[in-house]
Amino acid sequence: MPFTRTSPGSRSLAALQAAIQDQEVALGYLINLAPTDAGNNRVTYAGIGGPNDIPPEGKGTVLKAIAGHPPTEPGARLVCSGPIVVEGTLQDVAAYRPHR
Repeated sequence: MPFTRTSPGSRSLAALQAAIQDQEVALGYLINLAPTDAGNNRVTYAGIGGPNDIPPEGKGTVLKAIAGHPPTEPGARLVCSGPIVVEGTLQDVAAYRPHR
């Protein structure tokens, strides 16, 4: 069962990534990121049904600022991409999950 949390739009990209990685241990892998009308971000996690639903240490979701179509990242797969609120401003971001 997915879990959705709100994250402050005032966070830097690095702070948002750290918060997501912390939550993935308790709520499962990130599955979506989207801005809210209130200037924050809606962060959705897959939930945990077993040990494979928790990222191994050092393999949490990585966020990268992008311009246009998200590039392929060696050793990772694209989870989602689009505009989110970073330090109060909409910014295009891609979320990547490192391969196990």
